[in-house]
Amino acid sequence: MTLQEKPFRLCWTAENARTVFRTEALEGNDAVFLATHSPIIGFDIDGPDQGEIYERTEQAILDTLSDTNRKHAFCVVQGEPGSGKSHLIRWLSVNWPHASDLKLLLRRSDGSLEGALNQLKEKLGPEYSDLFQNLGVRQRARTEGRANIFIATLATTLKFDHYASQIGDEAWCGQYRPDLFFQHARIRENWPAPLRIVKLLEGSGGERNSASASFDLYDIADLNYDTVRHVKVELTHPGAKDLARRLEREIERMGPFRESNWLASELAAEKSDEFPTSMLLLDALNRRRNDSIQSVLGISADGLKALFRRVREALQQRGMRLVLLLEDITSWEGLDDSLIDALVFNASASGDEDTEDVCPLISVVGVTPKYYDDLQANYRQRITHEIILGRSEGGTQDVATLRDTEERTAFVARYLSAVRAGPDQLNAWRNDLRHRPNIAPPNPCTACPKQQECSSVFGAIDGVGLFPFTEHAISRFFGALKVDDRGQTWRTPRGILQAVLNPVLEQVDRISEDAFPDASIERTAFEEHRKAASAPTGRLSDIISAQVSEEDQFRFRLLVTYWGEPDRSDTVMAGTVPSFAGLSKPLVEAFALPWIGGAPTSSQPLNLAPQPLLAATATTVRQVDPT
Repeated sequence: MTLQEKPFRLCWTAENARTVFRTEALEGNDAVFLATHSPIIGFDIDGPDQGEIYERTEQAILDTLSDTNRKHAFCVVQGEPGSGKSHLIRWLSVNWPHASDLKLLLRRSDGSLEGALNQLKEKLGPEYSDLFQNLGVRQRARTEGRANIFIATLATTLKFDHYASQIGDEAWCGQYRPDLFFQHARIRENWPAPLRIVKLLEGSGGERNSASASFDLYDIADLNYDTVRHVKVELTHPGAKDLARRLEREIERMGPFRESNWLASELAAEKSDEFPTSMLLLDALNRRRNDSIQSVLGISADGLKALFRRVREALQQRGMRLVLLLEDITSWEGLDDSLIDALVFNASASGDEDTEDVCPLISVVGVTPKYYDDLQANYRQRITHEIILGRSEGGTQDVATLRDTEERTAFVARYLSAVRAGPDQLNAWRNDLRHRPNIAPPNPCTACPKQQECSSVFGAIDGVGLFPFTEHAISRFFGALKVDDRGQTWRTPRGILQAVLNPVLEQVDRISEDAFPDASIERTAFEEHRKAASAPTGRLSDIISAQVSEEDQFRFRLLVTYWGEPDRSDTVMAGTVPSFAGLSKPLVEAFALPWIGGAPTSSQPLNLAPQPLLAATATTVRQVDPT
């Protein structure tokens, strides 16, 4: 079957796919964002003012927070990394209705505090640039040098009499002298934890992904058994020597847990009694993390508070509200308590006369469940509205917007349509949208000569063809994604984009060469037992081995695993189309694989047949700020 004879047309380019997926969430342009936007639904609402949000829709959140009578809000959007926090916050920004508010969307940028402050300075404009003077000066050292400054400062702050007022662990620090332990040259030269944290605070090359820049038990393990043993011999203070001896034993006990893929957080939660000294040291380090980081960042907590106050004073004189939309609060670690102090401060409720000169502040921040759990109780109590994007049953949260099969399929279809349209068409649509706010995003399927044939094989939703997927394949790929991959789930919008859509849609050349699917569509994000190497088995595996050429066998196994039903080996009639192991004959032949089905043994209900072309329905109209 030639390409011209196939029931589909190669209607996108690999470059279009890469461009669209680079621009997801907060990192891309508004055209791609709006064209691929999936309404945030099914979330839970909490907080003392939760009753103000009249329904569980993003529009209700926007209406509530943007109410012209509102003087204060501290809204937290909680969800796993990749769950849609950024997407919701950006949607609020794009649709914010009041030009009289100073709205600041602080994107992830490079994930660093410095990057976030640069965004804040740029968005406020030159008239406010003087407010940033004397905020602080970044250390000129390179990353490794800044890590050295970090650990040196940590060692100093661990001395029992360092702080003017007590912080709670002075007696322990006085007994075991952790300051002497961390001042030892072997520790300062070989311990990787300070560099890890500094890299995270600098943005981790854009790959931070909400990772926490706090010390954990595996940072203690990384002190290294041999290093601690050498340091123990060379220390002279009896308390510091005893600390090293205790750590030596506990680090050795951590090894088997780490090799068994226990997370540091799991170890701390479930086995803390086995590592008492490490837990106390961990607490001491994290108590001093912020003070030590500020010496590296060159920005003080008081300086950050003063900056926000000066900004709010300037806006109050102009009669404006400050709307601060912060995609990832972990970018501010090292100063996060100070930032939260600024965000939760409700001037209208304070009752102090000297607070009347600051403007109202409406803030929306994204946090992970872990960050939320670590948030101090007094800050949690001051959250006005909480949007919870998923639910947990003892592990990672799910994602509310992906619970329903139809919603997952619609999510994928929006990206398929955007990839086919490409950035030029999408940008042209975005420009038209400024003048005609109700027009739907471009759908190239409507002008495709193979639309009907393609959709009869692969299915369609709202006039958008699902090729090279099917609705069943989308569910199979989603089900293969890991639920808990070292504390994070891949069953998120970002997980679908990174581990399913991008790998498949980059295979344009392989499809044209009759070499699709191939091994590149299976990623480490997939559960091993769901991969083609594990399924199909039994009779179906024997049939494939006997009837498919050796060079095509793995492709056939991939097709059965993700497009079919690897636990079946029968042939049935799905409507008028024969189907073997859940694969329709036209679909198998479309990918240039042999039809190996036998005589049909039964008929399936029609709703299991390949989805017919659905009539294009009216696209939900988004209220888009035409500016």
